[in-house]
Amino acid sequence: MINPNKFANQKIQELGQNLFQGEEFAQQIANKQLDQPVPPPGPYGDINPIMNKESREARRQERKNIRMANKALRSSRRERAKDIKAAGGPEEYSVDGYHKGEYNKRGVKIDNPQKRYSKKNPPDGSDASFGISGYVNDKKQFKSALNQGTYTYKKGDLIDETDHEETTYKSSNEGKVTGKRYNVENVSDIQVDKKGQYMTTLGDDEYYGMDKRPTSSRVSSYDQGRNALRDTLRPSKGRKFKSTWKKK
Repeated sequence: MINPNKFANQKIQELGQNLFQGEEFAQQIANKQLDQPVPPPGPYGDINPIMNKESREARRQERKNIRMANKALRSSRRERAKDIKAAGGPEEYSVDGYHKGEYNKRGVKIDNPQKRYSKKNPPDGSDASFGISGYVNDKKQFKSALNQGTYTYKKGDLIDETDHEETTYKSSNEGKVTGKRYNVENVSDIQVDKKGQYMTTLGDDEYYGMDKRPTSSRVSSYDQGRNALRDTLRPSKGRKFKSTWKKK
């Protein structure tokens, strides 16, 4: 007679063996995972900062601060370059009134030029608002602070040469042009119509302060050539011309 308990005991033994092998396999996997190096926390406190929304925002803000700091740095150099030009050149310009010749004509310090900001050379709070009173937190605040006290040209003004060369205009002839396209002596004083402020190009025989303002549509000049279509220049943004360095 066959003992039914024999088969039951055999099944229990097989089940126990399978369970033991499964636990052993799970333990091997766990040991293998522990053997692998754990990545260190990211710069913003997360093991995988790319997958963390706050970390992505922090990196985005870091890049924005770098861009704003570099823009402020360029603005400061332009303003210093203007001061150097007004002083009669680098040999005559001094920040403290004693040391001269420290900067070149572009406003860059000769012995220790300021490097552009980057991830390896990030700005701190004061650098992000270089030359501006107070710290800025975003691009809107930066632009607002940067434009505080900026001179806005008025009707009848002659645009400054530095502003002219560093400005991009809307051109009636070419769409967009930089100020370097025309000699500053070959543009008129600032005029106003319903579209806003504008200037027109002048011919070699025309000049500011003529008894009668030129009205012909054609002009002959070194910049444009003979009998060329007179160009009208307007601000690329807004309705008024603004200085890149001059204050109110």
